[in-house]
Amino acid sequence: MKGMTVDRWIGAVTALVFLTVAGPAEADSPPPECDSQMTTREMLTCSDWHLSQADALLNLSYTDLRGELDEAGKTLLQDSQRAWIAFRDAECARIADSARGGSLAGVLRTSCLQYLTAGRARELLDSAGAETTHLPAFERPDAVSIGDFDCDGAPDLATLALVPLAPPSKSLLMARLTIGDWSVNFPIGGDDQDALCTGEVLMSVVPSFADRSCPMVRIDDGACDGMFVTWDAQAKGFQWFRN
Repeated sequence: MKGMTVDRWIGAVTALVFLTVAGPAEADSPPPECDSQMTTREMLTCSDWHLSQADALLNLSYTDLRGELDEAGKTLLQDSQRAWIAFRDAECARIADSARGGSLAGVLRTSCLQYLTAGRARELLDSAGAETTHLPAFERPDAVSIGDFDCDGAPDLATLALVPLAPPSKSLLMARLTIGDWSVNFPIGGDDQDALCTGEVLMSVVPSFADRSCPMVRIDDGACDGMFVTWDAQAKGFQWFRN
């Protein structure tokens, strides 16, 4: 992390945000502040929410792993967790100190706590052999689009999320595009034809080459060729291709 700027640190937490649990209740939905994050107060409110989600996943993974251990193993896990908490708090205090006296210090600290907590939760899930693919995906507030993607005259909701994968998958994450009841997964990393290069994925709506009245969805990570998802009227289903 040496030499990392404030902006780069805030950006670095993005990928692991998606490893947090998104619950079914409205209280577990991102607060309105996450839509804009134009002020430090809004950024801190949004970071606090993400941290609470990471804490929930960590508690779940810790409990699951503890239930698989004998008494000696439980003691070692507890010692390990206490040592990790001490490291996390000290490391995030160090990160926040880069903005000492500034309004962003609190945001940096909370973002750091969220980043490290989500990573620790993933470590414990892997240690327990948990199938993390069953965890709900976290959908970015800005990764939602509306359009008549299936050309039936009614608007459809498209969402983009990152989903954690469990070993022995080659990728740690995959990008999941959902349009109505249909979804497609793109692994992140690797040499497969359907793989994206990074987790910095963005979704946009672009005109269809075949029928401009029903748009396509484009997924782009800024590194690899973009993915296009379009409606195939003849096959009556969605198809994807790369540009």
